[in-house]
Amino acid sequence: MLLVGLCALAALGVVGPMLEQVPTQLLPLADRRVVLTGHRTSLAPRLAAKLAERGARPLVMPTVTFEPCAEAAFGPLDGALLRLTDYDAVCLPFPDAVRALRDRTAAMLGFDSRACAAVLGRVRLAAIGSTASLVKELLGVPASVVPPDPSLSGLANALEGLNLARRGARVLCVLPVYVGMAEPPAVSRFVAQLEATGAEVTRVAACIAKPTSFASAAPELGLLRAGDVDALVLTSGSEVEGLWRLLRADAQALDQRARNGAGEAAAAMAEISTPDRPAAVDWPALLPSSGLVIAVCGADAAASAEAWGLPTAVVSPLGLLDEVVDRLEGAVLSKQLLSSGGLLL
Repeated sequence: MLLVGLCALAALGVVGPMLEQVPTQLLPLADRRVVLTGHRTSLAPRLAAKLAERGARPLVMPTVTFEPCAEAAFGPLDGALLRLTDYDAVCLPFPDAVRALRDRTAAMLGFDSRACAAVLGRVRLAAIGSTASLVKELLGVPASVVPPDPSLSGLANALEGLNLARRGARVLCVLPVYVGMAEPPAVSRFVAQLEATGAEVTRVAACIAKPTSFASAAPELGLLRAGDVDALVLTSGSEVEGLWRLLRADAQALDQRARNGAGEAAAAMAEISTPDRPAAVDWPALLPSSGLVIAVCGADAAASAEAWGLPTAVVSPLGLLDEVVDRLEGAVLSKQLLSSGGLLL
């Protein structure tokens, strides 16, 4: 009856704190493969650690790659830093935005951390969710605008509520530039929502976001295709499109292998082109495993999954890591009970 009891507790979100003394092999996620699609500066590493504590075997397969901008592309951000106090608020919604602001400020001020904190402490820094704690950690000053709703729309609402986004106000937004993929709708709506208040919005590049190459994700894609993955967790809106592009590339590579033979396998994996987003995505064809549990962490990831028609079993709108793991345990246990044809005693 232990597993049945754990399933009931997981559904209530209270499993985690009670499992410290449970043998590893009895943990709900013991030896479960969980693929995380976030990159190294996202929630994925911390989520992987929590999953490992619960006995899971997390695999990180970033579906979007974030790279530094070319030096010349940082010109607008550098120029904004020279007149930082002209802005009513500086929006840093993503971890890479915080890092870009730190690096460029530090370079300007001779890598003097105290001087950086003094300069950045003169403006209202705005962030969401776990990125707010990164602001304090990397910039040395706390974010003064942190909405209870950890989404881009929540951040826009908070700025408007504090009168920081209004007619005549100036708002600096440090955001990724998306190359080879569409900008997530949540990002576009965020900028439009700020502009609708009458504020003057200045957008500068934090980094370059682009789809992950097929070759680098091939091992994890093979596991997904074979049904050897128990759960898939997405932590941002852009990861959904990135996942679709990788799955499409995998399907194309398989088709090329079938037509060209095993000897052409390397060529089949080389240049895979993915068309623009279709009107509808046949996710069951791309993710054939019926036992796969798909989870999304955060309101923006949930909205993107809904827009793309991605079937999700676990949704954590607030992006709370413990909540994601608890709900994932419950979903995996429920699948296990159903597939066993009865109760596991």
